Amino acid sequence: MRLPAGPIDSFDKHSKFYDAKEFSTHLNWWLINHGDIFTRSEAIALKQIVRFSTKVPGVCNEPIKSMIDAIHKEYIGQSISRSTFKRLIRKTRSIVMLTSYETFEKNGAQSNNLYVFNRYPL
Repeated sequence: MRLPAGPIDSFDKHSKFYDAKEFSTHLNWWLINHGDIFTRSEAIALKQIVRFSTKVPGVCNEPIKSMIDAIHKEYIGQSISRSTFKRLIRKTRSIVMLTSYETFEKNGAQSNNLYVFNRYPL
């Protein structure tokens, strides 16, 4: 699916949650049942995606580089690699915890990916 790039507010229709509390509840269910598949570094990366998914609950369009830089700053010099971040995305997509979409600028160039958390299947 080709989505136009834009500010996070323009992606609110992609959110599958009513509010941050509901998002947190579903995230906890995902982690209780599937949290053991993530390495320590992947768990740190997931935590960062979740932090950037609060303005629109469950939706993040922050560039991977920005999230890695934030991790580097928070963990004082320790960081994770881009490949770890990509591996996390693959794992979350494989269990259907996360859906990712490519966004494109008006000139056709690829922009940030859009990451959308899915509800936990009850």
